[in-house]
Amino acid sequence: MTPRLPRLLELLEAAGLTGAVISRPEHVFYLSGYSASRHDQTFLTVGPGGTALVARGGQALQPPVTTDIAVFPYEFYRPTELRDAAAAAEQALLLATDAVGLRGCRVGVEDTHLSARMFRALAQTCEPVPLGGEIERLRRQKDDDEIALIRRAVAINDRGFEAARRAIRPGATELDVWAAVYREILLAHGAAYTLEADCVSGPRTERIGGPPTDRKLEPGDLFILDLFPFLGWYKGDVTRSFVVGRASPRQRAMHAVLEDALAQGAAAIKPGLRACDLDAVVRGAIRAAGSGDYFPHHSGHGIGLGHPEPPYIIPADPTLLQPRMVITLEPGIYVPGSGGMRLEQNYLVTEDGAEPLSTFPLALVECE
Repeated sequence: MTPRLPRLLELLEAAGLTGAVISRPEHVFYLSGYSASRHDQTFLTVGPGGTALVARGGQALQPPVTTDIAVFPYEFYRPTELRDAAAAAEQALLLATDAVGLRGCRVGVEDTHLSARMFRALAQTCEPVPLGGEIERLRRQKDDDEIALIRRAVAINDRGFEAARRAIRPGATELDVWAAVYREILLAHGAAYTLEADCVSGPRTERIGGPPTDRKLEPGDLFILDLFPFLGWYKGDVTRSFVVGRASPRQRAMHAVLEDALAQGAAAIKPGLRACDLDAVVRGAIRAAGSGDYFPHHSGHGIGLGHPEPPYIIPADPTLLQPRMVITLEPGIYVPGSGGMRLEQNYLVTEDGAEPLSTFPLALVECE
Protein backbone atom coordinates (compact mmCIF):
# COMPACT_ATOMS: atom_id res chain seq x y z
CA MET A 1 0.00 0.00 0.00
CA THR A 2 2.90 2.42 0.68
CA PRO A 3 3.49 3.24 -3.05
CA ARG A 4 0.34 5.39 -2.78
CA LEU A 5 2.06 7.63 -0.24
CA PRO A 6 4.20 9.45 -2.87
CA ARG A 7 1.03 10.42 -4.72
CA LEU A 8 -0.41 11.79 -1.48
CA LEU A 9 2.75 13.79 -0.84
CA GLU A 10 2.54 15.34 -4.32
CA LEU A 11 -1.07 16.26 -3.64
CA LEU A 12 -0.16 17.83 -0.29
CA GLU A 13 2.72 19.81 -1.76
CA ALA A 14 0.47 21.19 -4.50
CA ALA A 15 -1.94 22.34 -1.77
CA GLY A 16 0.83 24.08 0.17
CA LEU A 17 0.76 21.51 2.98
CA THR A 18 3.78 19.95 4.70
CA GLY A 19 2.00 16.74 5.66
CA ALA A 20 -1.26 15.17 6.78
CA VAL A 21 -3.01 13.38 9.61
CA ILE A 22 -5.26 10.69 8.14
CA SER A 23 -8.04 9.48 10.43
CA ARG A 24 -10.65 7.67 8.31
CA PRO A 25 -10.01 3.91 8.74
CA GLU A 26 -10.48 3.16 5.04
CA HIS A 27 -7.87 5.80 4.17
CA VAL A 28 -5.44 4.48 6.77
CA PHE A 29 -5.78 1.12 5.04
CA TYR A 30 -5.55 2.64 1.57
CA LEU A 31 -2.26 4.37 2.34
CA SER A 32 -0.59 1.96 4.75
CA GLY A 33 -2.21 -1.46 4.42
CA TYR A 34 -3.10 -1.46 8.12
CA SER A 35 -6.62 -2.72 8.83
CA ALA A 36 -7.73 -0.14 11.32
CA SER A 37 -10.71 -0.90 13.50
CA ARG A 38 -13.69 1.36 12.87
CA HIS A 39 -14.30 1.40 16.63
CA ASP A 40 -10.86 2.66 17.75
CA GLN A 41 -9.06 5.90 17.07
CA THR A 42 -6.37 5.26 14.48
CA PHE A 43 -4.22 7.85 12.69
CA LEU A 44 -1.63 7.84 9.94
CA THR A 45 0.71 10.83 10.11
CA VAL A 46 2.65 11.70 6.97
CA GLY A 47 5.40 14.33 6.85
CA PRO A 48 8.92 15.17 5.70
CA GLY A 49 10.33 12.93 8.41
CA GLY A 50 8.46 9.81 7.28
CA THR A 51 5.22 8.05 8.12
CA ALA A 52 3.88 6.97 11.51
CA LEU A 53 0.87 4.97 12.60
CA VAL A 54 -1.06 5.63 15.81
CA ALA A 55 -3.22 2.68 16.84
CA ARG A 56 -4.52 0.93 19.90
CA GLY A 57 -2.31 -2.01 20.81
CA GLY A 58 0.64 -3.25 22.81
CA GLN A 59 4.22 -3.57 21.64
CA ALA A 60 3.19 -5.36 18.42
CA LEU A 61 0.16 -4.46 16.34
CA GLN A 62 -1.98 -7.11 14.69
CA PRO A 63 -1.87 -7.08 11.77
CA PRO A 64 1.64 -5.60 11.60
CA VAL A 65 2.68 -2.78 9.29
CA THR A 66 5.70 -2.48 7.01
CA THR A 67 9.04 -1.57 8.59
CA ASP A 68 9.13 1.87 6.93
CA ILE A 69 6.16 3.00 9.03
CA ALA A 70 6.88 3.91 12.65
CA VAL A 71 4.31 2.74 15.17
CA PHE A 72 3.03 4.69 18.17
CA PRO A 73 0.67 2.34 20.05
CA TYR A 74 -1.56 3.44 22.90
CA GLU A 75 -3.46 1.47 25.53
CA PHE A 76 -6.92 2.08 26.95
CA TYR A 77 -6.44 -0.21 29.92
CA ARG A 78 -3.90 -2.48 31.59
CA PRO A 79 -4.59 -5.66 33.54
CA THR A 80 -4.28 -3.72 36.80
CA GLU A 81 -5.64 -0.28 35.88
CA LEU A 82 -8.04 1.64 33.68
CA ARG A 83 -6.73 4.42 31.46
CA ASP A 84 -8.21 7.38 29.61
CA ALA A 85 -8.23 6.01 26.05
CA ALA A 86 -8.81 9.41 24.45
CA ALA A 87 -5.95 10.99 26.39
CA ALA A 88 -3.65 8.10 25.51
CA ALA A 89 -4.54 8.39 21.82
CA GLU A 90 -4.04 12.15 21.91
CA GLN A 91 -0.60 11.80 23.48
CA ALA A 92 0.44 9.17 20.93
CA LEU A 93 -0.84 11.34 18.06
CA LEU A 94 1.20 14.35 19.18
CA LEU A 95 4.32 12.19 19.51
CA ALA A 96 3.73 10.83 16.00
CA THR A 97 3.26 14.27 14.44
CA ASP A 98 6.51 15.44 16.03
CA ALA A 99 8.29 12.30 14.82
CA VAL A 100 7.42 12.96 11.17
CA GLY A 101 8.33 16.65 11.35
CA LEU A 102 4.94 18.37 11.44
CA ARG A 103 5.40 20.70 14.41
CA GLY A 104 4.68 24.28 13.37
CA CYS A 105 3.59 23.25 9.87
CA ARG A 106 0.39 23.45 7.80
CA VAL A 107 -1.08 19.95 8.03
CA GLY A 108 -3.99 18.49 6.11
CA VAL A 109 -6.67 16.79 8.23
CA GLU A 110 -9.90 14.96 7.43
CA ASP A 111 -12.01 17.53 9.22
CA THR A 112 -15.31 15.76 8.48
CA HIS A 113 -14.03 12.77 10.47
CA LEU A 114 -11.43 14.00 12.97
CA SER A 115 -12.89 14.57 16.43
CA ALA A 116 -13.01 18.07 17.89
CA ARG A 117 -10.71 16.95 20.70
CA MET A 118 -8.01 15.76 18.32
CA PHE A 119 -8.39 18.86 16.15
CA ARG A 120 -7.80 21.07 19.21
CA ALA A 121 -4.80 18.99 20.24
CA LEU A 122 -3.21 19.29 16.80
CA ALA A 123 -3.89 23.03 16.74
CA GLN A 124 -1.57 23.41 19.75
CA THR A 125 1.46 22.21 17.76
CA CYS A 126 0.63 22.79 14.07
CA GLU A 127 -1.90 24.44 11.75
CA PRO A 128 -4.59 21.88 10.78
CA VAL A 129 -6.13 22.56 7.35
CA PRO A 130 -9.16 20.66 5.92
CA LEU A 131 -8.18 18.21 3.18
CA GLY A 132 -11.60 18.28 1.57
CA GLY A 133 -12.12 15.44 -0.88
CA GLU A 134 -8.53 15.19 -2.08
CA ILE A 135 -7.98 11.58 -1.01
CA GLU A 136 -11.32 10.55 -2.51
CA ARG A 137 -10.16 12.01 -5.84
CA LEU A 138 -6.88 10.14 -5.45
CA ARG A 139 -8.86 6.91 -5.00
CA ARG A 140 -10.97 7.18 -8.15
CA GLN A 141 -8.48 5.41 -10.42
CA LYS A 142 -7.70 2.03 -8.90
CA ASP A 143 -4.29 0.39 -8.57
CA ASP A 144 -3.69 -3.24 -9.57
CA ASP A 145 -4.08 -4.53 -6.00
CA GLU A 146 -7.40 -2.72 -5.62
CA ILE A 147 -8.72 -4.07 -8.92
CA ALA A 148 -7.76 -7.57 -7.82
CA LEU A 149 -9.66 -7.18 -4.54
CA ILE A 150 -12.75 -5.84 -6.32
CA ARG A 151 -12.61 -8.73 -8.82
CA ARG A 152 -12.48 -11.15 -5.91
CA ALA A 153 -15.42 -9.47 -4.15
CA VAL A 154 -17.53 -9.58 -7.33
CA ALA A 155 -16.69 -13.26 -7.89
CA ILE A 156 -17.76 -14.07 -4.33
CA ASN A 157 -21.00 -12.14 -4.85
CA ASP A 158 -21.66 -14.36 -7.86
CA ARG A 159 -21.49 -17.37 -5.57
CA GLY A 160 -24.04 -15.65 -3.35
CA PHE A 161 -26.42 -15.37 -6.31
CA GLU A 162 -26.03 -19.09 -7.01
CA ALA A 163 -26.96 -19.78 -3.39
CA ALA A 164 -30.01 -17.53 -3.74
CA ARG A 165 -31.10 -19.33 -6.89
CA ARG A 166 -31.11 -22.61 -4.93
CA ALA A 167 -32.86 -21.12 -1.89
CA ILE A 168 -35.68 -19.19 -3.59
CA ARG A 169 -38.81 -21.34 -3.66
CA PRO A 170 -42.44 -21.15 -2.52
CA GLY A 171 -42.72 -21.21 1.26
CA ALA A 172 -39.16 -20.06 1.91
CA THR A 173 -38.78 -16.69 3.61
CA GLU A 174 -36.59 -13.74 2.70
CA LEU A 175 -34.58 -14.58 5.81
CA ASP A 176 -34.05 -18.13 4.53
CA VAL A 177 -32.58 -16.74 1.32
CA TRP A 178 -30.46 -14.25 3.27
CA ALA A 179 -29.06 -17.04 5.46
CA ALA A 180 -28.17 -19.17 2.42
CA VAL A 181 -26.42 -16.25 0.75
CA TYR A 182 -24.59 -15.30 3.95
CA ARG A 183 -23.28 -18.82 4.44
CA GLU A 184 -22.05 -19.14 0.85
CA ILE A 185 -20.23 -15.79 0.94
CA LEU A 186 -18.77 -16.61 4.37
CA LEU A 187 -17.27 -19.86 3.11
CA ALA A 188 -15.98 -18.24 -0.09
CA HIS A 189 -14.49 -15.25 1.74
CA GLY A 190 -13.01 -17.37 4.51
CA ALA A 191 -13.50 -14.79 7.24
CA ALA A 192 -16.25 -13.13 9.26
CA TYR A 193 -17.95 -10.22 7.51
CA THR A 194 -21.14 -8.15 7.59
CA LEU A 195 -23.64 -8.89 4.85
CA GLU A 196 -24.91 -5.67 3.30
CA ALA A 197 -27.69 -6.25 0.78
CA ASP A 198 -31.18 -5.43 -0.41
CA CYS A 199 -33.27 -8.58 -0.06
CA VAL A 200 -36.93 -7.96 -0.88
CA SER A 201 -39.73 -9.95 -2.48
CA GLY A 202 -43.27 -9.60 -3.79
CA PRO A 203 -44.92 -6.21 -3.08
CA ARG A 204 -41.78 -5.14 -1.17
CA THR A 205 -39.88 -4.93 -4.48
CA GLU A 206 -41.94 -1.85 -5.37
CA ARG A 207 -40.07 0.03 -2.63
CA ILE A 208 -36.68 -0.60 -4.30
CA GLY A 209 -34.84 -2.32 -1.45
CA GLY A 210 -34.51 -3.07 2.23
CA PRO A 211 -33.46 -5.79 4.66
CA PRO A 212 -35.00 -9.27 4.68
CA THR A 213 -38.10 -10.14 6.67
CA ASP A 214 -39.96 -13.33 7.54
CA ARG A 215 -42.25 -12.83 4.54
CA LYS A 216 -42.92 -16.17 2.80
CA LEU A 217 -42.33 -16.37 -0.93
CA GLU A 218 -45.25 -17.16 -3.19
CA PRO A 219 -45.35 -18.43 -6.80
CA GLY A 220 -44.89 -15.57 -9.24
CA ASP A 221 -43.17 -13.27 -6.74
CA LEU A 222 -40.35 -11.05 -7.92
CA PHE A 223 -37.24 -11.04 -5.73
CA ILE A 224 -34.53 -8.33 -5.79
CA LEU A 225 -31.13 -9.28 -4.38
CA ASP A 226 -28.51 -6.51 -4.34
CA LEU A 227 -25.24 -7.70 -2.79
CA PHE A 228 -22.64 -5.16 -1.64
CA PRO A 229 -20.71 -6.51 1.37
CA PHE A 230 -17.21 -5.22 2.07
CA LEU A 231 -14.87 -8.19 1.67
CA GLY A 232 -11.33 -7.23 2.64
CA TRP A 233 -12.18 -3.49 2.66
CA TYR A 234 -13.29 -3.53 -1.00
CA LYS A 235 -16.59 -4.52 -2.45
CA GLY A 236 -18.48 -5.52 -5.51
CA ASP A 237 -22.01 -4.19 -5.89
CA VAL A 238 -24.13 -6.45 -8.07
CA THR A 239 -27.90 -6.91 -8.36
CA ARG A 240 -29.95 -9.66 -9.94
CA SER A 241 -33.72 -10.12 -10.03
CA PHE A 242 -35.40 -13.49 -9.57
CA VAL A 243 -38.87 -14.94 -10.03
CA VAL A 244 -40.37 -17.61 -7.81
CA GLY A 245 -41.28 -20.16 -10.48
CA ARG A 246 -41.84 -19.24 -14.13
CA ALA A 247 -41.81 -15.59 -15.19
CA SER A 248 -44.92 -14.07 -16.72
CA PRO A 249 -44.75 -12.39 -20.16
CA ARG A 250 -45.09 -9.00 -18.41
CA GLN A 251 -42.17 -9.78 -16.09
CA ARG A 252 -40.00 -10.91 -19.02
CA ALA A 253 -40.84 -7.75 -20.96
CA MET A 254 -40.08 -5.60 -17.94
CA HIS A 255 -36.69 -7.23 -17.46
CA ALA A 256 -35.91 -6.96 -21.17
CA VAL A 257 -36.07 -3.17 -20.79
CA LEU A 258 -33.44 -3.35 -18.05
CA GLU A 259 -31.22 -5.64 -20.12
CA ASP A 260 -31.39 -3.20 -23.03
CA ALA A 261 -30.67 -0.18 -20.82
CA LEU A 262 -27.69 -1.96 -19.27
CA ALA A 263 -26.36 -3.03 -22.66
CA GLN A 264 -26.63 0.50 -24.05
CA GLY A 265 -24.90 1.91 -20.98
CA ALA A 266 -22.10 -0.65 -21.10
CA ALA A 267 -21.50 0.05 -24.79
CA ALA A 268 -21.22 3.78 -24.08
CA ILE A 269 -18.58 3.52 -21.33
CA LYS A 270 -15.22 4.93 -22.39
CA PRO A 271 -12.59 7.31 -21.03
CA GLY A 272 -13.61 10.95 -21.42
CA LEU A 273 -17.35 10.27 -21.22
CA ARG A 274 -19.08 12.40 -18.60
CA ALA A 275 -20.94 10.57 -15.84
CA CYS A 276 -24.05 12.64 -16.59
CA ASP A 277 -23.94 11.59 -20.26
CA LEU A 278 -23.70 7.94 -19.26
CA ASP A 279 -26.74 8.46 -17.03
CA ALA A 280 -28.56 9.95 -20.03
CA VAL A 281 -27.90 6.79 -22.06
CA VAL A 282 -29.22 4.42 -19.38
CA ARG A 283 -32.12 6.65 -18.33
CA GLY A 284 -32.98 7.41 -21.94
CA ALA A 285 -33.31 3.72 -22.78
CA ILE A 286 -35.81 3.21 -19.96
CA ARG A 287 -37.69 6.35 -20.90
CA ALA A 288 -37.88 5.25 -24.55
CA ALA A 289 -39.50 2.01 -23.39
CA GLY A 290 -42.20 3.98 -21.59
CA SER A 291 -40.96 3.23 -18.06
CA GLY A 292 -39.16 6.48 -17.25
CA ASP A 293 -41.61 7.37 -14.48
CA TYR A 294 -40.73 4.15 -12.67
CA PHE A 295 -36.94 4.66 -12.48
CA PRO A 296 -36.42 6.91 -9.43
CA HIS A 297 -32.75 6.42 -8.51
CA HIS A 298 -29.25 6.88 -9.92
CA SER A 299 -28.06 4.94 -12.96
CA GLY A 300 -24.92 3.88 -11.08
CA HIS A 301 -21.86 5.07 -9.18
CA GLY A 302 -18.23 4.31 -8.45
CA ILE A 303 -17.26 1.40 -6.23
CA GLY A 304 -14.22 0.61 -4.14
CA LEU A 305 -13.60 1.50 -0.50
CA GLY A 306 -16.89 3.39 -0.17
CA HIS A 307 -20.55 2.80 -0.91
CA PRO A 308 -21.45 4.51 -3.03
CA GLU A 309 -18.45 6.56 -4.07
CA PRO A 310 -17.78 9.03 -6.92
CA PRO A 311 -18.32 9.30 -9.76
CA TYR A 312 -22.10 9.31 -9.47
CA ILE A 313 -23.96 8.31 -12.63
CA ILE A 314 -26.63 10.98 -12.30
CA PRO A 315 -27.72 13.99 -14.40
CA ALA A 316 -25.79 16.42 -12.17
CA ASP A 317 -22.29 14.83 -12.19
CA PRO A 318 -19.95 16.07 -14.96
CA THR A 319 -17.00 13.87 -13.86
CA LEU A 320 -15.07 12.42 -16.79
CA LEU A 321 -14.61 8.66 -16.76
CA GLN A 322 -10.97 7.58 -16.71
CA PRO A 323 -9.17 4.26 -17.19
CA ARG A 324 -8.95 2.20 -13.99
CA MET A 325 -12.14 3.60 -12.55
CA VAL A 326 -14.54 0.89 -11.41
CA ILE A 327 -18.21 1.78 -11.76
CA THR A 328 -21.56 0.08 -11.56
CA LEU A 329 -24.67 0.56 -13.69
CA GLU A 330 -28.01 -0.38 -12.12
CA PRO A 331 -31.17 0.42 -14.07
CA GLY A 332 -34.38 -0.42 -12.24
CA ILE A 333 -38.13 -0.33 -12.76
CA TYR A 334 -40.62 -0.31 -9.87
CA VAL A 335 -44.28 -0.35 -10.85
CA PRO A 336 -47.00 -0.03 -8.18
CA GLY A 337 -49.20 -3.10 -8.27
CA SER A 338 -46.80 -5.04 -10.51
CA GLY A 339 -43.57 -5.16 -8.51
CA GLY A 340 -40.03 -3.99 -9.08
CA MET A 341 -36.79 -5.32 -10.48
CA ARG A 342 -33.23 -4.12 -10.87
CA LEU A 343 -30.26 -5.30 -12.94
CA GLU A 344 -26.76 -4.25 -11.91
CA GLN A 345 -23.34 -4.97 -13.35
CA ASN A 346 -19.87 -3.74 -12.35
CA TYR A 347 -17.36 -2.49 -14.94
CA LEU A 348 -13.68 -1.70 -15.04
CA VAL A 349 -13.14 1.31 -17.31
CA THR A 350 -10.38 0.44 -19.79
CA GLU A 351 -8.45 2.47 -22.36
CA ASP A 352 -11.03 1.74 -25.04
CA GLY A 353 -14.23 0.78 -23.25
CA ALA A 354 -15.27 -1.32 -20.28
CA GLU A 355 -14.77 -4.83 -18.91
CA PRO A 356 -17.73 -6.43 -17.09
CA LEU A 357 -16.68 -8.04 -13.81
CA SER A 358 -19.59 -10.28 -12.81
CA THR A 359 -20.12 -13.52 -14.71
CA PHE A 360 -23.52 -14.40 -13.21
CA PRO A 361 -26.13 -14.40 -16.05
CA LEU A 362 -27.85 -11.09 -16.74
CA ALA A 363 -31.20 -12.70 -17.59
CA LEU A 364 -34.17 -12.71 -15.23
CA VAL A 365 -33.58 -15.76 -13.01
CA GLU A 366 -36.47 -18.22 -12.84
CA CYS A 367 -36.39 -20.39 -9.72
CA GLU A 368 -38.54 -23.40 -10.52
